[in-house]
Amino acid sequence: MDTHDFSVSACSVMPGDGQAFCSDAVTESFEVTPPQANDGETADALVIPLGIPDHDETAGFMAGNAGVAGGTATYSIPIAMAPGRRGMQPSVWLNYSSHAGNGIAGMGWSLSAGSAIHRCSATVAQDGFARGVTFDVNTDRLCLDGQRLVHISGPHNGSNSVYRTEIDSFNKVTMKGGDINGASTWFEVKTKSGMTLKYGNGNGSRLKPIGRVANETLSWMIRDEIDLHTNLIRYHYTAGAPGELLLNKISYTGHAGSEGDREVRFEYENRLKPSFAHMPGGGQTASTQRLETVKTFVGNNIVRAYHLGYIASNASGRSLLETVKVCADNTERICLAPTTFAWEHEAPSFSQPDHVTISNGMQLGPNDKASRSWDYDGDGIRELMVHFRHDVADHSDDERKIYSYYSDGLLKWEA
Repeated sequence: MDTHDFSVSACSVMPGDGQAFCSDAVTESFEVTPPQANDGETADALVIPLGIPDHDETAGFMAGNAGVAGGTATYSIPIAMAPGRRGMQPSVWLNYSSHAGNGIAGMGWSLSAGSAIHRCSATVAQDGFARGVTFDVNTDRLCLDGQRLVHISGPHNGSNSVYRTEIDSFNKVTMKGGDINGASTWFEVKTKSGMTLKYGNGNGSRLKPIGRVANETLSWMIRDEIDLHTNLIRYHYTAGAPGELLLNKISYTGHAGSEGDREVRFEYENRLKPSFAHMPGGGQTASTQRLETVKTFVGNNIVRAYHLGYIASNASGRSLLETVKVCADNTERICLAPTTFAWEHEAPSFSQPDHVTISNGMQLGPNDKASRSWDYDGDGIRELMVHFRHDVADHSDDERKIYSYYSDGLLKWEA
C-alpha cells in the first residue's frame, strides 16, 4: 500500500507590484493499493459511466400560443430547430383549430410545414359554372395552399401556362413538363423576393389518388426552396397507404443543389380509425397514419424531439391529441413537463320517459280529427293522440290514448 500527500494553497497576486498573498496550505493524504499481478495479465481499467442526471420537469414549459379568432379556439406550437444560412430554414408548427376536422395529429390538429399546389373546384362566381374536381383538363382549376390561381397566359392547364394568385401576391406560377394530367408535370413559382419554389419535380412529391389513371395527380407538393444565393431547403415524402403521402424529412443549409446537414424528421404511427375521402369525379385518398414524433437535428446530433401522445374518443373512436412533450435528447430523459389537452368526448346517450301522462281536462273538440300529432309532454318529440269512439250516440265511453316512440324502436301507448 502506498501513501500519497497532496497540498493545496490559494494565492492572489496584487496588480502593479506583483506581490502575492497566499492562504495556508491544506494537506490531504491518500492510500492507494496497487493492483495484484495476475499471471502477467493486466486487468481492464474500471470505466465508470457518466450518466445523464434526471431533469427536473417542474422547470420550464413548452412554447405555445393560444387564441380565439372569429369564434374559433386556436393553439399553436412552434417546432424549435437550429438556424439556417442567411435565414433559409423551414417554418414548422403544430396548429389546432376547433373548427378543423380530423388532421394528421388527431381531431382539430394539423401540421403546418411546406406548401402544395392542388386541383380545386370551379365556381359560378369565378368561372361562370360550378363543378367539382373531375380530372378534366378543361374544367379543373388550380389552387396554391387553398388560394385560387388565375390563368394569365399560355394554354389553359397546359404546359408553360402562367398563373397568379387571385389575391395578387406577385408570385408567378408556371406549369412545366406537360399539361395538368401529364405524368411529369411540375410547377415553378417565382416570388417577389427572388425565391424559386418547385412543386412536384419528382415522383415522390405528387399525391395520386386511388382509382385514377397513373398519370393523374391531385396535389403537387413543394420539393425545393432556393434563394438568390442558391441556398436550398428540400422536402422529402414517403407513401403511406395507397392514396396517402406523408412529409418524411426537411433538410436545409444545402447549397447549389447539394442537401444540407440540418434536418427536421417526422415519424408516424397507425391511426386508431383510418379515414378515406372520395372525390366527385372518382378517386379516393386515404388517411391511415398519425404524427408520432417531430425531431430536429444538426448532423446526427439531436436538437429537440417532440413526442405526441393520443387517446381515443369515446364518442367517435378517432384520435385526440392528449400530450405533447419536448425533450433535448432521444431517450426522453431531459424533457420539459408535457403540455396536456383535455377533451369532452363522452359517448352519446339517449333516453325517453316511460309513458306520457294525459291531463283529465285534455279533450278533442267536436271538429277535431280522430288523431292528432303533438308534443304533449314538452320533451321535443311528437306523440300521437288517438280518440277512440265506441258509441256514436253516447260519448261516455270515449277514450283518448297517446302513443310514444321509445328507444327500443317500439310504439307504445298509455291511456
